[in-house]
Amino acid sequence: MRITIVQGAFLPVPPILGGEAERIWYDLGREFARRGHEVLHISRRHPNLPYMETTAGVRHFRVRGFSPPRSLKMRKLEELFYALSARRFLLPAEIIVSHTLWLPRIVRARKYGRIILSVSRYVPGQFRRCRHNICLQATSQDVAAKIRAELGPRSTAHVHVVPDPISRRAGQMPSPLDRSPVVLYVGPLHAERGVDLLIYAWRRAAEHLPGWRLRIVGSAKRELGGGGVDYLDNLVREAGELPVDFVEPAFDPVSIEREYRSASFFVYPALAVTDESLGLAPLEAMSFGLPTIVSRLACFRDYIAPEQNGLVFDHGDGNAAGELAERIVRLATEHEQRLKIGTAAWETTANYTVSAVAAAHLAKFAELR
Repeated sequence: MRITIVQGAFLPVPPILGGEAERIWYDLGREFARRGHEVLHISRRHPNLPYMETTAGVRHFRVRGFSPPRSLKMRKLEELFYALSARRFLLPAEIIVSHTLWLPRIVRARKYGRIILSVSRYVPGQFRRCRHNICLQATSQDVAAKIRAELGPRSTAHVHVVPDPISRRAGQMPSPLDRSPVVLYVGPLHAERGVDLLIYAWRRAAEHLPGWRLRIVGSAKRELGGGGVDYLDNLVREAGELPVDFVEPAFDPVSIEREYRSASFFVYPALAVTDESLGLAPLEAMSFGLPTIVSRLACFRDYIAPEQNGLVFDHGDGNAAGELAERIVRLATEHEQRLKIGTAAWETTANYTVSAVAAAHLAKFAELR
């Protein structure tokens, strides 16, 4: 099968500047090629990368892109310019996977393949002008349900669910005896991710957990999804003298894996209820046997079974900080439960490896082409 992947306008592939979607489809493209398929990957040009190359069986074309803009209007305009440039590099194929809404509007020739728009975040209104026969791949059941509701019962659009894959998974369940007394968060430093809520909860929990530390690994840079320098300054002020470490993220796999292997459990208190995607950070942590606490967002239901392979707190009941603090204290003090939940979490992630998710995509591609 000939497969074309058209990445977004703002980050390069390989993901040398970060980017979850860039990492995911870089890994998937290589897995498609490993399975014998012809893969063309089009992405943003970067001075440290050649315009064209073939690596791991994947043919790369890189076109002029843009730095992430602050204005939504400018973002849409630059995405259009990028999509027009990317169109010139298309080759005949059976499938095109796209991450920009513009491509399905400007590419109509059947010879380039059936277009599948990959959707990890739901933004109300963005699908109203989509072609009726478009294919939309949602990364969670919640996102798929919202898309179907927006399109309406008369739409002929095909909406299906294939989750995003984790980047790595421990081959064996890591020993809980090697863990440090650390509560870990990894992700953008943004109010939507509930990082300030995590600080409030930690203030309540820390007094019951002598010797424990909260480790927050993430960037406040807006281009990386953060809330900006002012938001970070507020977090640091709120943390005060609490045992909290703020750590700039490293994008190399070894550093990230070290974080997951050393902590005792993971917290991801995301608060966004309109456009939050599946949320790979909890899955990545679970893949190394970390018990995980998440908010009661619908996007986490695909893989978190409360009290079985993770803990859930109600982020909208008026006592979110208190509930989160109680879950933190439970996992820190109940060692047998921490081991039981961590083991179940690790077992769950076998369904989210690059190999497993690539197989699911290929089965859907064969059905749709």
